[in-house]
Amino acid sequence: RVNASAVRDTLESEFITMWSGLVCPETLTVTYTAAGHDPALLFSLRNARAEVRELTTYDMALAIDPGQQYHVGREKLTPGDVLVVYTDGLTDAADFASNRFTRTRVIEAVALLMQNKPDATASEIVEKLMWTIRQFAGVRVANDDITLVVLRVK
Repeated sequence: RVNASAVRDTLESEFITMWSGLVCPETLTVTYTAAGHDPALLFSLRNARAEVRELTTYDMALAIDPGQQYHVGREKLTPGDVLVVYTDGLTDAADFASNRFTRTRVIEAVALLMQNKPDATASEIVEKLMWTIRQFAGVRVANDDITLVVLRVK
């Protein structure tokens, strides 16, 4: 229904990317869907090493095809897991040489923090990512806004 509304309410040259997730606190399960959006990243600490999985359904952006069907993914969370959801403003941030920050740098920053501080809070992870991107891009004017959501499973 969201896609049908988006098709109706946008111009042919417009589209919407989205990642949507719902976490059940009783079962520690995240149910999600992705429509042309960068995957969420799920970090798990295993043997003092951070492992990462991408949570995506690889579906088309919204407002393109009114008949597009969207899939649902489910992932079981475990205590200590970190879920990172972000907009492309984070990965597309650039330095003065026009090098992009990239998903690789996001993964490296979170993994390193989790390995060095296994009990880091969601707030500390957000602060680490924002500081890392500031060091990378310096005072260059951002091309896009950055939205960042971090969930730490207790």
